[in-house]
Amino acid sequence: MIRLRLGLIATAIFVVLSARAGVAGDSPFEIDIRELDRNTTPAPSKKRVSAAKPPHPAAAKAVDQRKGDRRERKPLSRSGHMSYTVKNGDHIFKILMKHFGMTNAAAEKLIPEVVTLNKIADIRKLNIGQTILIPTGLSHTAVAHKKKRETEAASSAAEPAIQQRFSTVQSIETPVSAAIAVRSVTSKDPSEVADSILNILAVKPGKDHFVETSAATQQALRLSAKVDRFFESNGKHFMVSFSAAEPFAYTVYRLLELEGIKLIRINRDADLKQVATSILSAMDISFRYGEHAVLLNDRNRTSTSLNGFLFTRETTPPRLILLTEVPVAALTAELLERKETDQR
Repeated sequence: MIRLRLGLIATAIFVVLSARAGVAGDSPFEIDIRELDRNTTPAPSKKRVSAAKPPHPAAAKAVDQRKGDRRERKPLSRSGHMSYTVKNGDHIFKILMKHFGMTNAAAEKLIPEVVTLNKIADIRKLNIGQTILIPTGLSHTAVAHKKKRETEAASSAAEPAIQQRFSTVQSIETPVSAAIAVRSVTSKDPSEVADSILNILAVKPGKDHFVETSAATQQALRLSAKVDRFFESNGKHFMVSFSAAEPFAYTVYRLLELEGIKLIRINRDADLKQVATSILSAMDISFRYGEHAVLLNDRNRTSTSLNGFLFTRETTPPRLILLTEVPVAALTAELLERKETDQR
C-alpha cells in the first residue's frame, strides 16, 4: 500500500516536472533558428553609383567643334612650315601663288628658301606625291579667308574716291597670275631695238620729228631741232637721239629739257641691254634684269632659262613682260623662278 502511494507520488512529481519543462520551452531564453539567420553578418551592400551627369549641350557642342577644327586644320610646325603634297602639273611658283595666295613678288622672294629647305636639285622636276615644306605661318584656308575678307571689305567701300584709290594701288602691282608675255628682240640696230621696245610698251613714236621751244624762250623766238624719235607717255614727253647732236641741236635739246621734255641718248653701238635700260629708266618703269627660268607655252611645254628684262606694263590688267634677245617661238610662258637679278 505504501509502495503504491510512493509510486503515485513519484508519478505526480514527474508529471509536474514535465509540465514545467514544457513551460520552459516557451521561455525567452530559448534560441530560435530564425534568430540565428538574423544575427548572421549581412553581406556588404553594393554602393549605388550615381550616373555621371551629362555635360551641358552647348559645352559638348563647343568641344566637338574644337575637335572638328583640329581635324580639318593642316599640320603646322612650330617653325611655321606647312606641308604640301605635289600634284600633277605643279611647280613651286604655281604652288606658292595658287595654293598659298602669294603675289608674284612674294613668291619670287620665297622660292630660294623653299628650294634650300627641301633640298630641291631641279625646281622643274617635282615628283607627284612628293611632300614639301612651305615656310609660312598661314594655312591655305586662312589665306583664302583673309583674301575673302579683303575682297568683301573692298567691295563694301561706299565712297567713289576710296574705290578709285584702291583701284590705283591694285593697278601698279605685279599681276597675281604666273603667266608672262615673252618678247624677243633680235635686231642689232639700236634704232630698231628702240622701236621694238616702244611698240611692246604700246607707244607710237614720231620719227625725225621737229620739236620747238616755247614762245617765251629766247625773247619769244621759237627754236626747233630734229630728234630721231618723239613720243608721249603718261602725260610726259620724251625725245630720243641716236647720234651726237650738233652744237645748235644740243642747245635746243637743253632748252627743251628745261621745259620738261626728257631726252634719251642712245649710242649707235648700243646693245639690247643698254637700249632697254635707257628707255625703261627714263620712263620710270621698274625692271629686273637677269636669268629667268620659264615654262614656255609651246607644243612641247619647253622648260628653259632666258636672260633679259622682266617688267610690268601698266595696262588694265597689268601685264608681266619678259624682254629677251633670245629667239623664242612662244609668245607666252609661265615664270618659274628668277636665278639672278639686278634690279634698278
